[in-house]
Amino acid sequence: MKKTAKFMLLIIASICYTGLSAQTLIFSEDFETSPVTSIINNDDSALGEGEPPCGYATRGNASDYNSTNVDMNVAENSGYYAGVNPEYPCGGFYDATIKTASPLDFTDMDSLRFSFHYYKTSTLNWGGVILKVKFHNGTDSIVIDAGMTVQDSWTMYDTVLPASMLNEPSVDLSFTLGGGEAVAVDDIQVQGWVFSDNPGKQFDQNISFYPNPAKDKITIQTGYDANFCLMNALGKQVKKQTLTRGENTVNLNQIPAGIYYIRVWEHPDDIKTHKLLVR
Repeated sequence: MKKTAKFMLLIIASICYTGLSAQTLIFSEDFETSPVTSIINNDDSALGEGEPPCGYATRGNASDYNSTNVDMNVAENSGYYAGVNPEYPCGGFYDATIKTASPLDFTDMDSLRFSFHYYKTSTLNWGGVILKVKFHNGTDSIVIDAGMTVQDSWTMYDTVLPASMLNEPSVDLSFTLGGGEAVAVDDIQVQGWVFSDNPGKQFDQNISFYPNPAKDKITIQTGYDANFCLMNALGKQVKKQTLTRGENTVNLNQIPAGIYYIRVWEHPDDIKTHKLLVR
């Protein structure tokens, strides 16, 4: 993708976390190389090139998609992308679905981050715009169809996938485009992180907690006064409190389900860490 638009830089920082253990690029497609083999149409046919036929998305650029009433903003994206333009040659409404050519493997992932760029035109006024993303593991589905509201500008959508997709070995990713307006997607990425149980030192005989997995609360037993923080799978602090020697209760009522890390320390050079699953 060739852009002049600004890119989002993800900076992960927290006062109670020292770093990520390992990052994996699970899937990436920028549509700059032809033929596209990682993304196909819903009927398993290859993603075509140029002017989209009715009911299909194709790989193209502004030269292919721009028409009398459609401007895909070549100043922001002069490269290639996947999209639909219902104005030509159909002259009416249609939806197209594209999907990954093979399932994605999320095995052993502690966190998953999904991002892509999208473009919606507001010029046709033939109806609404459909831009829907679905992750499906064979049993459960996650559908993303909200929050992508910007029109007439290439925009990044970036989110952390729910814990229900973690450790799934076969997940299909699909995009549905259409609804009467021109719409396109680009720079699709799924990244995974794997964390060690021990970013600091392991818990010792002076610290224990239960239950794990937990739901509403955990009880921490410590042999000394200490600091406590809870961080999510991307290293962001979500809760902190002071622990006193003996038994302490940590309320988890406002903590979403997922994988977290408990950090307990008396001195900054003696931080102890343990993984926690919240259900």
